[in-house]
Amino acid sequence: MARSTAATENATTEDLQAQIATLKKDISSLTKTFADYGRAQGEQVRNGATEAYDAARVATEKQAADLQKQALAAYGDVENKVRENPSASIGVAAGLGFLVGLVTAARR
Repeated sequence: MARSTAATENATTEDLQAQIATLKKDISSLTKTFADYGRAQGEQVRNGATEAYDAARVATEKQAADLQKQALAAYGDVENKVRENPSASIGVAAGLGFLVGLVTAARR
């Protein structure tokens, strides 16, 4: 009986070693798959962030251009009003200067 037990132990040991080798290959393959998946997800997140940044930059540039146009239009309107009514403009400027003087004097 000792011989048959030794033979089955050898066969079992060899089977276990083969299974361990297969498991090592499977674990290696899974590790590589997870690493590839992580890289792909990182690339996808990076691309999404780049697209969001580009969209925000374009929107900000458009808003800045619109604000600049509005400011220039408002400046032109004020300039036209001053040319139409110079005496009223001088009175408004003097009144604003007086109010600013009062406010700054009250803070002291």
